Amino acid sequence: MKKIKNGSFLKSLRFKLFLILISGITLSVLFLLCMEVTYSGKELRADLREKLTGAAFIINTILENTMAQGRKDEVIRNLRHLTEVSPVIKEIRLLDSNKKVKFETGKIMYNQKNIERLFYPITARPICYRCHGQRHLIGFLEVGFDITKEKKRLSTKLKRYFVSYWTLLVILISFVFIILERGIFRRLDEVGKAMEAVAAGDFRKQLSTKKGDEIARIAQTFNRMSQNIYEINTRLQMFSTFTFLVSQQKTEDDVINLTVDYMKNIFPSHYTELAIRRAEKEIVEKTPGRNIGQTEYREPIVINNKETGNIRLFSDRELTDNELSILKLLTAVVSRAIERIRDYEQVTELQENLLHLERLSTAGVMLGSILHEVNNPLSGVVGFSELLLYEEHDRETVKKYAGKILESATRISRTIDDMLKFLRKGGQEEMVTMDLNDIVKAVLKLKEYELRKKNIQVITSLSEDPVLARVIPNQIEQALLNIINNAEYAMFKAHSKGKLHIQTRQLNRYAEIVISDNGPGMTEDVVRNIFNFFFTTKPPGEGTGLGMSIVKRIIDSHNGEIKVESRVGQGTTFFISLPVAANKKE
Repeated sequence: MKKIKNGSFLKSLRFKLFLILISGITLSVLFLLCMEVTYSGKELRADLREKLTGAAFIINTILENTMAQGRKDEVIRNLRHLTEVSPVIKEIRLLDSNKKVKFETGKIMYNQKNIERLFYPITARPICYRCHGQRHLIGFLEVGFDITKEKKRLSTKLKRYFVSYWTLLVILISFVFIILERGIFRRLDEVGKAMEAVAAGDFRKQLSTKKGDEIARIAQTFNRMSQNIYEINTRLQMFSTFTFLVSQQKTEDDVINLTVDYMKNIFPSHYTELAIRRAEKEIVEKTPGRNIGQTEYREPIVINNKETGNIRLFSDRELTDNELSILKLLTAVVSRAIERIRDYEQVTELQENLLHLERLSTAGVMLGSILHEVNNPLSGVVGFSELLLYEEHDRETVKKYAGKILESATRISRTIDDMLKFLRKGGQEEMVTMDLNDIVKAVLKLKEYELRKKNIQVITSLSEDPVLARVIPNQIEQALLNIINNAEYAMFKAHSKGKLHIQTRQLNRYAEIVISDNGPGMTEDVVRNIFNFFFTTKPPGEGTGLGMSIVKRIIDSHNGEIKVESRVGQGTTFFISLPVAANKKE
């Protein structure tokens, strides 16, 4: 437990309960002490009065007998002598019936608070009638007794009582404090420490429940609570991990297998099934166990607002709210993951179709160049074949003509092979390390005839060192062709000629291709929208508006960046930056 600060101890339950108990015990002991003092005082006073009364009675008897014999002087002398020799009797006075003093032994020098006075009536006997007449009451005898010793004895006894009761009070308070501290407060401190441990994340904390009292019942409830929190936290952690892993999966089968493994761990004592329809076929995966005679809990897998499958759990007991929540969340995560994968597959297929259509469109634009590349070597094949067919030649000449035919046929084959690779749907999807100089050269070879035909001069400033990057070659070729085709179109339409400058270089972590033209340039609005789908400045029927958007998608998929700078009347420059690869060409 943390130390109590800022005087909060005075507000604690320990202090309040301790104060109440001490107050109760103290009041009880003080009450008993007062009762004992009162009773003892009365008892001592009664005993003292009884003794004093007996002494006064004896003195009165002696006085009456002496007076009855007529020895008055002897009475006075005896009374004085009695006060002188007695350690207790300090004063004797005789009073008449009207309580007027007729005789006294003398003034007492003692503390009057320590003198106890007793009046004893003097009654007449028949022998007294001759002197005092027929009166029943002759007078009073007043005797002053010194009770100093008795007071001291009473005070000593009261002090003994006081010490005894206060000792008892201290013992009781200590005993009660020990019982409270060990039996209640210390155990409450343990409960507090356990709660702090749970608040800090230690959900395995348990308390002792041996004593079976109210605090033990609180401990039992706390143990159940911490165990439930631990189970919930464990499941949430597993669910969080599952959610992350599911989001990383690329196929439905991976999602399904991961989900089944997760259900084995999160519901180890239950039998579960995951069923999902794919292309009119239902796929069912199960966890070990059986579902005979058990209650079924079913949650639908909804993909694009349509039930496509379900997760079923069978249990021989009623599921807790926590387990039901986990099942619902699990189903929702699986639904979203499969929906994401299917949507991604559809988008990917659509993008591939668009890219393929753009390749076909580019191939249509380059058809003249392709025919030229094929026609020139084909003419050579036909010419040399005719020479061999219609004329007689020696062996060396035949071999020479056959070599020319093979060279032209190989050139045709290579041209057609390059075009087929470019047009192939999907292309090469694996990234490889390539020299961007080679890609630029391949693209310019495809565009060589078309650019020369439109009087466009190509200037290259290729890096002398390899400019290596991890790329999908045919996609980068497609991006470069789209940019070059647009530059070709703009320059030829504006000037019927132009200059195209292509540069490659390596800048720190990026390999860069820079493509510049001296065409009419673009306005700021066009530059701002150039990479949007279906945006084009060409007349209807001459452009699809997909070319530059596909370029942007290709560069983004390579974790690269493309920027454009353009001013009206000053041409346009594209900067393509791709992450540098290790210095190893594949």
